[in-house]
Amino acid sequence: MENQKKPTVGEKAYELLSQPSEPVEIGDIQREADKEFVKEMEDIIRTHTKFASKYYIQIILKKEPLMPNAIRRYFVKRHSKPDADYDTTLYSYDNQKGQLYFHWTVPDPTSCHYLLTHESSLPDEERPLLEMVKKFSVGMLA
Repeated sequence: MENQKKPTVGEKAYELLSQPSEPVEIGDIQREADKEFVKEMEDIIRTHTKFASKYYIQIILKKEPLMPNAIRRYFVKRHSKPDADYDTTLYSYDNQKGQLYFHWTVPDPTSCHYLLTHESSLPDEERPLLEMVKKFSVGMLA
């Protein structure tokens, strides 16, 4: 069996940028991202049964400055609750109850600004996110 080197993120991003772009449905991208997200969360929960009775899972998105089509998602397991920040989502997991809790999410600065300046025209499904962004903008998101 031949060993094949897995391409780096940079190599893959360059390859995708150098190819002619094909229309991609945003729903397809979201479904694939959701599959990976669920798998990562399940792996964290399965492998951290003895980490703490209750712990936090901080998810940080990082846009790569030299690769405009690459966004990395980092999962940080924590004993303490972090401060809210842009491009961050917070969950906690209770090992004793076997329960996952969603706490909050804060999008990127541009999205936050958009939500705050277009409050009156936002659809109802964006209202919960707007409330989180409002609390974040005044330092009250906990």
